[in-house]
Amino acid sequence: MEGTEQVRREAAERVEALVEKFGREREAEARELAEQRLRDEDERIRREADRRAELAQQSADDEVRAAADRARQEAR
Repeated sequence: MEGTEQVRREAAERVEALVEKFGREREAEARELAEQRLRDEDERIRREADRRAELAQQSADDEVRAAADRARQEAR
């Protein structure tokens, strides 16, 4: 009986070690996935900010041109 109990304990320990190992691997995979999603979101936000800055610059340039055109018209 003692041999059977020892085998059962060893088997249980091996199973527990495997569960811990796979749990850590899954945790690492989940962490990497979350980090990748954050990097993707950061990139999306950066692109959107760049696009908005470009639109704002174009709008400002258009306003300056329009003001210059009005000034030229008034000067005539």
